[in-house]
Amino acid sequence: MTQSPYGTPGSDPSSPGTNPSSTPQYPSAPPAWGETPSQYPPAPAYTPQAAYPATASYASGPTTGYSAPMPPTKQPKSAMMGIIGLVVVVVAAVIFFVLSVRLYTQLLEMLGPELAAGQVPSAGALSQQQIEQLSGPGAGMLGITVVGIVGLVLSIIATAQNKGRVFGIIGIVVGVIAPFSLFFAAGFAAAGM
Repeated sequence: MTQSPYGTPGSDPSSPGTNPSSTPQYPSAPPAWGETPSQYPPAPAYTPQAAYPATASYASGPTTGYSAPMPPTKQPKSAMMGIIGLVVVVVAAVIFFVLSVRLYTQLLEMLGPELAAGQVPSAGALSQQQIEQLSGPGAGMLGITVVGIVGLVLSIIATAQNKGRVFGIIGIVVGVIAPFSLFFAAGFAAAGM
């Protein structure tokens, strides 16, 4: 007996010895819409399933094991750097102003007779001794300028690092204005003469 190749109509390779000419029996026409076929048993009636019980963790929010990590608490930064920068700048500005008034007062005393006569002082109007007298306040002004710059740098660092930012900003403003006190010192010394 020869079998027909697999996939040929009418052949069933799983059952050897069957007649390939036999046709399978199909059921009759399907039932009309809404009718149940007679050969199938009726379907059981649908019963809705009971709802799932709510758990306390869903009703009260997420559990603590799954909460978001808390950001690290930042320690408040000390305002000491800003305060130190402000104090150094203010002290340096006051000393600078006092030394400037002293320098201008001495200079006006030395050049007073020529200025009173309406003459412009010449380069050789001051003696060596007078120049040495003026070098004291001049050197002091130079030294206190360096101290003021240190205070200004401290104020800038304090402002940038938020370590007494308000004091640092005030220190920066005073440190920028302090060199212009020379003009006020000259006016103050001239008014005192």
